[in-house]
Parts: sequence; C-alpha cells; structure tokens
Amino acid sequence: MKRYTSYLVLLVSLLLFVSAHAVTHYVDINSTNPVPPYTNWASAATSIQEGLDSATSNDPVLVADGLYNENISLKSGVVLQGAGADATVIEGAGGSVVMATNLDAVATISGFTITGGSGYDIGYGGGIYCENSLLVISYNIIKENHAAWRGGGVYCENSVPIIANNKIESNSTSVPTKPWGSRDSGGGVYTRGCSPIITNNVIANNLGVLDGGGICSVNDTAPLISDNRIEGNVCAYNTGGIACNSGSSAIIGNLIENNFGAYTGGVSSYGIDSIVVNNIIAKNRGIGISFADSLVVNNVIIHNDGIGVEGWSQADVVANCIIWGNWDDLDGCSAIYSCIEDGDPGEGNISSAPFFVYEENENYRLLSGSPCVDAGTNGYALTSMDADGNPRIVNGTVDMGPYEFQAGGSALNLHIQAILEKSPDLKTWTNSGMSIDWFVPADSINEFYRVWLNL
Repeated sequence: MKRYTSYLVLLVSLLLFVSAHAVTHYVDINSTNPVPPYTNWASAATSIQEGLDSATSNDPVLVADGLYNENISLKSGVVLQGAGADATVIEGAGGSVVMATNLDAVATISGFTITGGSGYDIGYGGGIYCENSLLVISYNIIKENHAAWRGGGVYCENSVPIIANNKIESNSTSVPTKPWGSRDSGGGVYTRGCSPIITNNVIANNLGVLDGGGICSVNDTAPLISDNRIEGNVCAYNTGGIACNSGSSAIIGNLIENNFGAYTGGVSSYGIDSIVVNNIIAKNRGIGISFADSLVVNNVIIHNDGIGVEGWSQADVVANCIIWGNWDDLDGCSAIYSCIEDGDPGEGNISSAPFFVYEENENYRLLSGSPCVDAGTNGYALTSMDADGNPRIVNGTVDMGPYEFQAGGSALNLHIQAILEKSPDLKTWTNSGMSIDWFVPADSINEFYRVWLNL
C-alpha cells in the first residue's frame, strides 16, 4: 500500500454525498507506472491534474506526500485529498495555484500546502481562485502567495465557499489602488458577492495593502466569520484584521489581536443588520473596532492603541462589552450595560476593573468577584452559548464579555505545606515548617489563584 495517510476528512458531510459507484483515483509524484484512470497506487498518476482529469463527479482523488510543481483546476463534485498539509505540497509557477470556476456541485480541497501563486488575470487569488462555485477549503496551509489586487491567499467571487480549519499565513497583495478607484484587497482571504463560512482558521501575518489585511468581505450575503485566530495581519491604508462591508454579517467568537491598520487595527463592520459578538479584540495597532448599523455585543475590546470602539450610525448598539485599556474607549457612539474604563455614561454601565482570570496570558474569563458577572442586559444576549460553548446565561442575567462565569462544582481544600525560605547564604532553600489550609468555595471553580512567598 502506498504512503497515503488517511488525513482527518471532516469536510462538512451534509454538503458531500459520495456515490456508491464512485471510483477512487490516485496520484503519486514517484509513481513508476502511471496508467489511466489511475485507480490504484501501482498505476497512480504523477501529477494532480492528471488525477483530476480522470475523475467524474463524486470521485475522490487521493494524493501521496511529496512536492508537486504545478497549477491545478478543480472539478465539480470531486474531492481532492492530500496526505496532510505538512506532507503534500502544491507549489505553483505563478498564476493561481488552485482554480475553481463554474463548479455546480460541491468540490473539496483538503490536506495540502498551497504556495507560490501570483494570482489570476490582473491579480486575483494567489493561492486559490474561486468563481461561481461551490467549494470546501479545509485543513490546508495556504502560505506565501501573492496577488496584485485581491485575495493574496484565497479569492472567492459569486460563490458559496466554506473555508475551515486552515492556516492562511504570510500571503499578500500589493497595488495601492485599482484604476476605477476600488479600495479593498484581503491579504489572507477576499470574498465578494458570496455566502461564505470562514471558521476555525488561523489567519496570520498577511498583508492587504488597501483593506482587510486578514479578511476582506465585500457585498457578501450573510457571511459567517467565526472562531478564527486572526493575528499579526497588516494593512497600510485601512483595516488590519477583518474588513467586513457586507450585509447581515456575523463576526462571532474570534480572537483578533496584534493586527496593524493605518486606520482600524482590529475590525471594521459596515454592513446593515450585522453582529459582532463574543470576540476578543486586543492589542491591535489602530482602532479596535469601527462600525455602522451593527450590534457590538459581549466582546472584550482591550489594549488597542487607538479608540476602542468607533461608531458611525445612530442605529449603532454597544452592549454587554468590556472596553478597557484603549487609547480612548468610545467615539461616535454610546454603550449600555458595559464595563468602560473611562466611565462613559449609559444605562447599566460600570467603570470598576473587570477582574479577569489571567489577563497577562490572554485569559479574559471572569473571576467570581468580577463586577461584570450578572451585570449585562438579557435583551442583547444574542447567542445561546458563550465563546467557550457554555450556556450564555447561567444565573438569570447575562455577564459582560464573551465568557459567562460558570458557577458550580465542589468545594476544594488546598493544603500547602513545606513553605520554603532562603538560607542566610542565599544559595539554598530550607523548610520553615509552616503550613496553610486554604478553602476554595464551590462557586469559585473558574478562579486562577496566585501565591507569592515573601522570602
């Protein structure tokens, strides 16, 4: 049997039906006897495109580990499965490394490193170019691709893409403006006129010159951007992390940190009826979040070096948020039932320190004594689960921030013995013979305790 490793194919099974009569095709760069239609490892194709060309809808194409120097075009209904992103590499020779056009049945690409692309046409989609297609992109590493205009890593237009569980990193766009004045780019991912699901990805260290260093969503229908780690992305003109200019978008449960934008560091959300919920927007260079016609609810917006929250519309709502340690906390909008360091007025607002479990280690869960526990308003509890997947309301009233304090459990008795002290020579430690009994109450199981020894 060839070296193909069965690589965790969790590819949204509700969208993928494999016929009982499907034929599996095989690709191995080291095959010595390639014979179409490549239906076993002994006769495997030596190029991925040969394997794809031999497949019909519902057929899987399995690709062995190795380096494949080629650009490929996917086929409707065909599953292209590598031996794992660390093992199977597609390195393009310019253009878009992977093309997906006019695919009317769901195609899948999974388990590859995709690199070396420079974009289709005038510069779209360095790694993957998708147009008028149904496409699942999962468990890939998409890195070091470039597109002059849009989508350094991934470009999707008029499509229904699912982009899940990938690492999309170190991709870029470069041209500062298009001839007709468009100012959007998407260094990592660009979607336009789509219904995209972008979830559980790491999108890091991408460059989008105009807007959306990490993600740029334009004129999409109800995009879902959830549970991603979006960090270290850069935009020279506008938004470093996520730029979402689409209606009814949902930006939920993401960690958006250490991005740089010349205007907005973290998130811009300008789509009507959009929601920004349960996110951590932290340590970005520029504004934390700039938004209009959206609900900004149950987020931590902290230590951004610009304004924490900037609003542009009378319809803006900020509620149940923790807004702390920014250059300024609110501008152009107001908030309710939020913890705001600057003490901005608003119904239910507080300005007491939020007391996180371990802020220095990016743990923004609440301690039991936090004034943010049970201090929000249920009228803006928009999700049934918090950012950890726990029930959103535990004690009758929603908490501020993305994490609901989970009370319960058993009392613990911690007995600390053998407290040490330094000897007079300052070189050794000896037992002082002291001991401490410490009772931790049942409602404090989420606590993080630190003990200092003054020696």
